Amino acid sequence: MKKRKLFYLLWCVFGGLLLFWTIRLWGHFPAFMDTIEYVFPEKWFNVQCYQKGLIPLWNPYIACGTPHLAAFQPAAFYPFFWIWNLTGLTNWFFVMALFHEALAALGFYLWLRALKVSPLAATLCAWGFAGSAMMAFYWGFPTHLASAAWVPWIFWASLRGLEKPSLQNGGVFCLCWVLQILAGYPFCTFYTALFFGVFFLVQRPGWKAMGFHLLAILAALGVTACQWLPFVDFLGFLHREGWGDQLYSLHWKDELTLFQPQILGFPGTPGYQGDYPSYIFDNLYLGLVPLGVWAGSFFSPYSKDRFWKFAALALPFWFVGINFPLWRVLPEKWMDHLEPTKACFLFVFSAFTAIALSLKEKAEASPRKSRYWTWAWLGGALWVADLLLVPCRVVQTVEDPYQTPQVEQAAQKAQSLAGEGRLVSLREAGRFFQPADGGNMEEAVRETAEQLTPNTNVVWGLKSARGYLTIETDGLQDLNRYLQRGYPYDGRVLDAAGVDLILFSGNLPAFKYHIFEDYDSCVWTRNAGAMPMAWETEKLRELPDRPSVFEALLDPRVFLEDEVYTEQAPGGGAVCLKPSNRTLAGFGPSPDGWTTDFIGRFLKNPTSIQTQRFSPCEARFEVKNAKQGFLVFDESYSPGWHAWVDGSPKAIFRADGLFMAVPLAGEGMRQVVFRYEPGSFRLGLFISLLFGVAGATLGLTRFWERL
Repeated sequence: MKKRKLFYLLWCVFGGLLLFWTIRLWGHFPAFMDTIEYVFPEKWFNVQCYQKGLIPLWNPYIACGTPHLAAFQPAAFYPFFWIWNLTGLTNWFFVMALFHEALAALGFYLWLRALKVSPLAATLCAWGFAGSAMMAFYWGFPTHLASAAWVPWIFWASLRGLEKPSLQNGGVFCLCWVLQILAGYPFCTFYTALFFGVFFLVQRPGWKAMGFHLLAILAALGVTACQWLPFVDFLGFLHREGWGDQLYSLHWKDELTLFQPQILGFPGTPGYQGDYPSYIFDNLYLGLVPLGVWAGSFFSPYSKDRFWKFAALALPFWFVGINFPLWRVLPEKWMDHLEPTKACFLFVFSAFTAIALSLKEKAEASPRKSRYWTWAWLGGALWVADLLLVPCRVVQTVEDPYQTPQVEQAAQKAQSLAGEGRLVSLREAGRFFQPADGGNMEEAVRETAEQLTPNTNVVWGLKSARGYLTIETDGLQDLNRYLQRGYPYDGRVLDAAGVDLILFSGNLPAFKYHIFEDYDSCVWTRNAGAMPMAWETEKLRELPDRPSVFEALLDPRVFLEDEVYTEQAPGGGAVCLKPSNRTLAGFGPSPDGWTTDFIGRFLKNPTSIQTQRFSPCEARFEVKNAKQGFLVFDESYSPGWHAWVDGSPKAIFRADGLFMAVPLAGEGMRQVVFRYEPGSFRLGLFISLLFGVAGATLGLTRFWERL
């Protein structure tokens, strides 16, 4: 009876902890750079699209436009994220993160109970898994937390299937994989699948069990094809190059977090000693008591478990990656792309599984009145006290910058200045989300949002030429890299990108740019040479490759208004997207086209372009008195885009190194349509619907048979 009361008390305390942090995070943010600059804006774009009845396929607000659904972590179809997709309740962003912490704890508890661990030990380890330092860091990254939360559920469902292969257990196993994939972080899914394969083979399953699990996983892939198929297609032309020495691998000092979660300092502050790219993933702190139990289990005479202990021991060697010269199983370039530290959640999972099994074995071997149980109660109390303090040690909260009046005013001012154009916000060299002299983290966060640093501009519907996922179709130079070269600069790259407003701490060349005003330690500068969203050119100049195009744009004398640069493909011809295989009904030469043509020949009326942007995935242009040449559209050239001129499909050329251009036949009135319709999404959606309908039909049939 006492144990049962203690069991319920522990879960009530855990629930109370989550409730406390729900209240504390309401109207606030965890002070993590990526949460403010990338994670929240990316999810907020889902909100903007779904509330307009659109699928978020393409994001025009960052990097001159980039695929959104196909990117690394939008989680556009994940069911539990639809609370804020449909309501726009910004505070629920972190409530859902805490909900997934509870989900992770419950799943880990069920997993340990399936391993015959006692309820109290299972509860302590479940709380330890969900409340570890790494999972607390994930509060600012709900996609990562949601992906990790489904890991214990997958292993629990697998054990059920191994014990009793059935349609019901197969459906549960499939559903766990579906939710883990839809949670939206492919690295987590990749490492989960890799590790699960090793675990499954260690179980030495029979052919029936292997077929059972394989069919369930294939069904999960079928249901989620609408998400992973576009991502795989995206990887085919996106190259995450240029990270330099910022690798997602552990250095030796990162493993010091095993003993103290904040031993390297707080990320974002000047005193932080860890690696910025991987700080989200590489905090290995489990709690000192669990760490002692795990370390002691290697010397325990009662220990029978081998797999989980040595899995947890081997994983840190994998995390070290290329930084550890004795551990180079894979080529260095492979290790960089695999980003080893993103598998740190598996260390936490394996370690707490090993700890739970060690407690089980020790308890079974110890008499009820032995000294072991006295120490066990004391250790359990210290364990709980440590878990209560972990979030306080790693999570620093700041006021929600997107609800701050100063930030709202800055966004409104930028909107009035940039209009339909783009902005560029740049930091000083070496300044990386650090408080200003004498300032604090709250001020640094507000300043980051107030200066509309990418991708905070997405929240306000402002287009930027800077962004996290810039299209790099050949791994060479692009606009995002070019902007990192610094200033002063007087070429025409920014003009081609339609950059009307530049936010920077310094002044730009006066003969081309003029200062609008100083705004809170940032100079707002207008660009008089910015090009519009679309323009027409008569001349075409083909250059040998993409870097040559960018070099040509360095010349301030380039006349973009009358000349467009294209590039040669390696196999010959120009770099272009093939035309669609269908025509558009309702689009054709306007009835007054011959009148415009006749008048234009004698009066030389200037070309006018009327723009209609129905959605992020479609833009229409009506070009009057067009010259023979090209219409340039300043959105990123990316596979999935198609173009039609007067209803006829046309090839899209890569223009000026990054944008899109279509040929116009001659003078007159032309209707040009650009649509983003990636074939991978259409195919994936068809497969998902097919498997979804089949699964629902099968489930309803079995349910009807049981009635």
